[in-house]
Amino acid sequence: MKRLLIAMMIMVAGFQANAGIYVEPYLGYNLAGDFNNVDTNGVNIGGRLGYSLPMLVSLGLDYNMGTYDADGTDIDVSNLGLYAAVDFPILVRAYASYYLNAKAEIGASEYEGSGVALGVGFTGLPFVSVNVEYRTINYDELNGATVDVDASEVLLGVSLPLDL
Repeated sequence: MKRLLIAMMIMVAGFQANAGIYVEPYLGYNLAGDFNNVDTNGVNIGGRLGYSLPMLVSLGLDYNMGTYDADGTDIDVSNLGLYAAVDFPILVRAYASYYLNAKAEIGASEYEGSGVALGVGFTGLPFVSVNVEYRTINYDELNGATVDVDASEVLLGVSLPLDL
């Protein structure tokens, strides 16, 4: 009985928590965007900062920004939210973000709202992930007034997921 108890204590003591800081800068291109029924495209840059858990899961903050072209008009977007990501052992990772604070500026007009993003990444390259992401944002405020404007985008990008 003592040997079994000692063996179990050694096994449990051998497990170490492998949690740490997760940092993922990324760069994407909006291939197929739509802002209130107007096509958009442009570059988006951002990053995720969070905490990685031992079970290949990470949680934290996601922030991105970009400038999109909508029929000759520039739209400056920025999104701040929470994300969760799962790294599968088959060279694929999946992630989702909920944007608590989404903004779009067109000249003097400032839209505010919230939205979600879903993405998958191929992690077969060393240190790099090639990602496809879909975002949908609902802007419910324009310069303080209530509106209902929908935006969506499909992004193709690369990221550098680092588990420190």
